[in-house]
Amino acid sequence: MKMRGTKYFSPPNPRSVVSFSALLILIVLCAFAQSPDKTRSYEALPLSRWQEDIRFLADTLFLKHVNAFHTRSQRELEESARAMSERISRLSPTDRVVEFARFLALVGDGHTRMWLYERPKGFHPIQFGRYPIRVYWFEEGLFIVGASPKYSSLLGARVDSIGKISAAEALARVGSLISHDNSQGVLQYSPIYLTTPEVLHALGLCERDYSALWTVTTVDGGKTNVSLEPASANDPVQYLTSGAFSGERIFQEPGPFAMKQIQGSVVVQINQMSDSAGRKLLSFTNEVLAVIDSSKAKRLVIDFRYNSGGNATLIRPFIEELAKRPVLNRRGGLFLLIERATFSAALWNALDLQRKTNIILIGNPTSGKPNGFGETDEFVLPNTGLRFSVATRFNQRSTPDDSRPWLSPDVTVPLSFRDAMKGQDRVLETAVGWK
Repeated sequence: MKMRGTKYFSPPNPRSVVSFSALLILIVLCAFAQSPDKTRSYEALPLSRWQEDIRFLADTLFLKHVNAFHTRSQRELEESARAMSERISRLSPTDRVVEFARFLALVGDGHTRMWLYERPKGFHPIQFGRYPIRVYWFEEGLFIVGASPKYSSLLGARVDSIGKISAAEALARVGSLISHDNSQGVLQYSPIYLTTPEVLHALGLCERDYSALWTVTTVDGGKTNVSLEPASANDPVQYLTSGAFSGERIFQEPGPFAMKQIQGSVVVQINQMSDSAGRKLLSFTNEVLAVIDSSKAKRLVIDFRYNSGGNATLIRPFIEELAKRPVLNRRGGLFLLIERATFSAALWNALDLQRKTNIILIGNPTSGKPNGFGETDEFVLPNTGLRFSVATRFNQRSTPDDSRPWLSPDVTVPLSFRDAMKGQDRVLETAVGWK
């Protein structure tokens, strides 16, 4: 890729940049492996080191992304990086980290990003905290679905405002920090970001000591104001006990793969397109086929609602086998459940199922788009040690003229908090009860 514009963000010879980047990554990873220290090591860095990381971030983005300028021009992104370099002297270290994420979100795809939380734990040394509540978006609004014992009275409450702005305004504000293909991606990750003190601080929604005022409507209809402070990492969180909630998610089976039979239907939940520690995805899908054949099941429900991707090739043999079974491959024999977490390889496999079978999609739009960027490379900032990813390929999984922002279901079933409180999974019920 030929670099244009100011030399400030133009890297030297690409070969030297790649080799130097690889060396830096190796050095930083070795340092992480040897150090048990869990403190925020980046807080003590001088300003010049932060500015070096901004240059590295921008240069790497421009060099490695397959088309970093698909939403904003190179000049716009260069100016944004330069402005960030100038203003970080007025920001706290954690606010600077948030600004890195904001810059990558400007690129406009869900694969080019910096997570503002540990994913998985220890993924990068961000060391951000959480408030003692967990929230989730439903069609009725934002609700508290988990809380520490001290705040258990807030379980089931609707969030009306955070700081001095409404929950809807907070969603719009936090969306500028979340790399996403579409608005479903913001809905997916904003519950974590909105309960992260350092994120609220950067958005101006909490005090300098990270205490934040939340206004909620409790289950009995009363309004209350509560000041939340960051919780200890060891503080337990209890969730609504309807049976619908699995951690911060609803209707998710434990583990990466699960299979059960309901009312004559085989129901399969695949939460990742990758092998687990003790089980290969291919082996699991072969087990599913064996159960289908032995039970003579006439309906298969596949659940991708919490599958954010992995390796799209792993279940293609499974899809080919389903296409060969006319007892299933018919209208009303195959169903796929999709949601806002369905992304990347899971979305691409959903498109494969649509093309090769008579599957019916039920649920809500995905957070990925049929034609979009993916196949990430990961990099480590040389001074702060923070990780970020860059999309290196444009994946055309549909026709060239397909500009849909997401994959929509054939049958939309809104996520209702009232249903979730009753443990009623209307998305699954719609598939199993199909007439």
